[in-house]
Amino acid sequence: HSITPGIPDTEIGWLICGGLLFFLIPLQIIHGRQLPRAVRLGFVARNMTLNTTLIVLAFATPTLGATTTIAIVALAYLLYVLIESQFGIISNAED
Repeated sequence: HSITPGIPDTEIGWLICGGLLFFLIPLQIIHGRQLPRAVRLGFVARNMTLNTTLIVLAFATPTLGATTTIAIVALAYLLYVLIESQFGIISNAED
């Protein structure tokens, strides 16, 4: 809002969440194809949960507000990174 005042929260939500999805989905596909089959299903499930959360947040931004949406997105990503590092997917992907 500080950079471009007057943009409705509906558009802000889609700019934030939609932009992240356009960035994340190709990375998730590339990373997922490199994983062993044994861990791929869990990886896909966790990523679908994150992607669904972003879509729900994009729709909920007019109710939540842009600041709250950004805070929830940041917390969701923090949780995602913690979960992925716990499962060893991020740290062992290069092995």
